[in-house]
Amino acid sequence: MAFRSSQQKSSVFGIVVSYNPGKEIFTHLKNLTNQVSKVILFDNNSSGECLEFVKKCEDIENVNVIYSETNTKRR
Repeated sequence: MAFRSSQQKSSVFGIVVSYNPGKEIFTHLKNLTNQVSKVILFDNNSSGECLEFVKKCEDIENVNVIYSETNTKRR
């Protein structure tokens, strides 16, 4: 198994799409930020308590959250 240097890590982004995730999304994203330089979380119009979990992810360093106003399901 090859390991990436810190220089290589800086060019790697993670993209996560969520829809009504559980509270474990916070832990998963924190773990992912240890492997990539930035994570983009695209929320697919979550609601209720699940939306609150997504909002907490904004507090994670190197995580950007994008909120969709509609669910962009695959057609």
